[in-house]
Amino acid sequence: MNSIRILDTVIYYLLFAYALVSGISRGGVNITIISLTLVAIIRYIYKPFSFQVDSGIIKAMLVLAAALLVSSAFSGHILIGAEFLATTILKILPFFIVLAFVKSKQMVERIVWFMAISLLLGSSVGIWQGMHGAVRAKSFLGIMDFAGVIGLVFPMLFVYGFEYKGKTPWKNVFFMFVAGVATIALLFNGTRSIWIAVFVSIIIYTMLNIMRNKKVIVVFTLILMMGIGIGLASPKVAERVYSIVDTKVNISNLQRINMWKYGWNIFLEHPILGVGLGCLPHGGNFDKTVPEPMMDNIVGDHIHNNFLQMLAENGIVGFGAFCYCFSVILQSLWKRMKSEQTRVWATIGLLCTIDFLVHGFFDYTFRMSIVMYTYWFILGLAYVNFYLAEEKNI
Repeated sequence: MNSIRILDTVIYYLLFAYALVSGISRGGVNITIISLTLVAIIRYIYKPFSFQVDSGIIKAMLVLAAALLVSSAFSGHILIGAEFLATTILKILPFFIVLAFVKSKQMVERIVWFMAISLLLGSSVGIWQGMHGAVRAKSFLGIMDFAGVIGLVFPMLFVYGFEYKGKTPWKNVFFMFVAGVATIALLFNGTRSIWIAVFVSIIIYTMLNIMRNKKVIVVFTLILMMGIGIGLASPKVAERVYSIVDTKVNISNLQRINMWKYGWNIFLEHPILGVGLGCLPHGGNFDKTVPEPMMDNIVGDHIHNNFLQMLAENGIVGFGAFCYCFSVILQSLWKRMKSEQTRVWATIGLLCTIDFLVHGFFDYTFRMSIVMYTYWFILGLAYVNFYLAEEKNI
């Protein structure tokens, strides 16, 4: 019993450690997640633990895993697919670890605070980098990981800023302040796909709450004006904004469009099971499928789109399973938005999922470890709140 208590205590502090490094250290995130996984396995060996989770979500995850495994088995490169599938499962494990070991709303709140503090520190560094000439601010996480973390944590802080019910309003102000600082850092970061994802999440939140909370319109307007002001004041930011819709001159956009054509053509060649999970380079090359010379310096193992990547690597079977998995998650979250007890975290989970999917339309986020960890960790916090609320109402 003493060993179990020690292991539970270690997991308890590792969860807080992850929250504290989530916005400032890629190495810290990887170390804490791997440590959490290992300690959780040892804890399960000593005494199996259980956790509450919707059966529909488990079924959807198993369907996705089975579809990816089948695709890999028939690709001729089963070891490549098996390795990718194993790392994908590792990236999803934070969801289950949170469900198993976060036992109270007070613990959830502390984790949210630590994640907010971490993002505030990381964003402050990113702003400093942007103001001192960095082409794209990356803080300590790297350009894409930094943007991905902001994109996922921002909806949580934004909703908390509006919805947090404490004795004093300064907590709401703090969460909104961190969301604002993160927004500025994101502009200096220059990742356009996250700009779009965050903008979509704010629009959706505004539409969901416009009738019940008119203040959301004011805050949305202020954020929009702040973004426009920074964009006009910074030529680099303004140029990145204009480049979003430039499909004639911008090389990055042309390359991405060609990569999407490549993925679509690979799917047409292997429509049922694709070329195998993690095996896109074995499916052909850019020069054959897309004759445009813009593909000379493009790496062929991903095509900057979760959905087309699923089609190309896993065919209609894997793509269907991928869509089914996230449709089940979205349906589960939407259902809980109808209850006042679970509405806040259902909104957070919904916006984070939409953010993840929108981001994934322009980048292959399914293989980004830091982004995946963050998404599944936050989703786990949401479902902990659901089950705690539902137990309270029984």
